[in-house]
Amino acid sequence: MTMDKKLAWVWVGILVFELLFLSGIYSQLPPIVATHFDAVGNPNGFQTKSVFITSFLVAIGFSNGLLAIFYFLMNKIPPERMNLPNKAFWLSTPENRELIQGKLRLSLAQVALFMNAALLFGEQVIYQQNVPEAAFHVSIPFGLIVILILAVLMMFISFLNFRTFTSPPESKF
Repeated sequence: MTMDKKLAWVWVGILVFELLFLSGIYSQLPPIVATHFDAVGNPNGFQTKSVFITSFLVAIGFSNGLLAIFYFLMNKIPPERMNLPNKAFWLSTPENRELIQGKLRLSLAQVALFMNAALLFGEQVIYQQNVPEAAFHVSIPFGLIVILILAVLMMFISFLNFRTFTSPPESKF
């Protein structure tokens, strides 16, 4: 199994966990949910419980759906719609095309993992701020630092993933 497919399964696992978590906290949330907070954690924006859950489900569904469409339909994108350096070389053979599509799918899976981790963190923060007796509490500053580190790590991994695609090998021409 290729790395992009392994990450896609992790993506699905985190997505399922995220949806289960959201459904699990629904009954514990108050009728009016604090959903926005200032820099020190004081609530400054509120929604009804149903609006909060609906908004989160729409955000999760839309963002994951969009990434999934590109992930699963990567091989249907016409070459003229792809913006790649040295596109003629990378799309010249089925092997090269499959290689670049695998790298693009890997990048999409990485973005999806990061996005779902950030959404899960947001769910947890809203839950713990609204339900003081929550079983698990995460430090908001620590969580934000972790998300920032993950973003930098994701950019670095993407750079390493695509650095070989900036120019074709000398021996091919």
